[in-house]
Amino acid sequence: MAKMASTATDALKVLLERARQGTRATRPGPAPAGGSVVLSTAQRRLWQLQRDAPDSAAYTLAVAWRLQGPLDPDQLRAAVLKVIETHDVLRTRYVEVDGEPVPKLGGPDEAAWSPRPATYAELAAEVARPFDLTTEPALRATLLRVADDAHLLVLRAHQIAADTWSIGVLVADLAAAYAGRPIARSPLRFTDVARWRAGVGASEDLDYWRARLAGACAAAELPPDRHRTPGAEVGTAGTYRFAFEPGLTSALRQLAAAEDTTTCSCLLAGLAALHARCTGEDDVLMGSRISGRESAAELATVVGPLASTLLLRTTLTPGMTGRELLREVRGGRLGDMEHASTSLERLAGLLPDQVCGGRPYRLQLVATDVPGVVLDLPGVEVTELPARVTTTAVDVSVSVDGLDGGPMTATVTYDADLFDERRIELFTLQLQRLLAGLVADPGAEVEALGRD
Repeated sequence: MAKMASTATDALKVLLERARQGTRATRPGPAPAGGSVVLSTAQRRLWQLQRDAPDSAAYTLAVAWRLQGPLDPDQLRAAVLKVIETHDVLRTRYVEVDGEPVPKLGGPDEAAWSPRPATYAELAAEVARPFDLTTEPALRATLLRVADDAHLLVLRAHQIAADTWSIGVLVADLAAAYAGRPIARSPLRFTDVARWRAGVGASEDLDYWRARLAGACAAAELPPDRHRTPGAEVGTAGTYRFAFEPGLTSALRQLAAAEDTTTCSCLLAGLAALHARCTGEDDVLMGSRISGRESAAELATVVGPLASTLLLRTTLTPGMTGRELLREVRGGRLGDMEHASTSLERLAGLLPDQVCGGRPYRLQLVATDVPGVVLDLPGVEVTELPARVTTTAVDVSVSVDGLDGGPMTATVTYDADLFDERRIELFTLQLQRLLAGLVADPGAEVEALGRD
């Protein structure tokens, strides 16, 4: 996450301390030995989505590497099984009983490991292969042998068991296990966190969100190139990457410091303004992904779907200035983070049917401080390969790296069934022009920002 000026930092610390020590959110703790596995609301939804679309790989995460050199496949296999043994959520299967998922905890399973001869052409097919959550583990490691001293390693996890942060934890654990080092263990399991979240200020949080979302307008669609297929839950993913100009990056950080906010909030303000400009709607609902690990240090090494999406509501008013928009976004986001334990599914239930349509928002910003995914295997040259995303459940998702320093880059994952790449490119150019206008004169009206 981006560095904040002192006042915003102190405010966020107060909110987090209340989450740690206050009556509305005690710290998570390990469940008694022998306690049952508790599923989170997000896990139940992911199970339902996968059951309804068994051939879809939309709800999986993947990372792949080229391995050159004297790899020991047996040692790598043992390391993979050690990682699965360490994290209960990776060896949990989900049996359907009376239309509901029932978790069944098992031991490390050889089904998670698949070594076989292959070519580079098979990599994409492996990434697109769906999971059967009833019969196989939620983590799959496939070693593709290209030559005696050349391999491809594909690590895939279903989102019912992992989020992007978790992938970084798993890669670090895999490297440690392969090298014979101990794996850093958290005293908490994901089921402990799920149990804790289920009882954390649920009534108070829902009261907050009822007020926050009262009278929300229908989620306006960004102008598409093609009509949406009725009932479609996911679409074919397209990817567009761009880098923010160094001068704009520096100016955004300076603006954030001057306005006592964050670079992330500056980006959210720009996206909200652009969304309103593109759709003609001034009441904007957007998704903002957070890691879900802000409330306790012990959560840093917990593997599981802890990341959550804040449903950020921003209302633009006539004559609103860029500075006023920044304050609107900052205040809303701090309040939302304090009540972030409420799942997106429960938030969607607070909205009128016409708002959701299966998706309570169309535009999302992903700006979490995710650990770097670096695989270090002694004696082996490791090169990370791009694992192409094939499907998406969000119309436009903007993932930004470098918020905390250095070059700032973005990857836009979009529904290619709706949008051409050229439209997404124009969208990103408009965003950068709007942000350039914001940093040049935050006192100017939002409607005038970035316009020639």
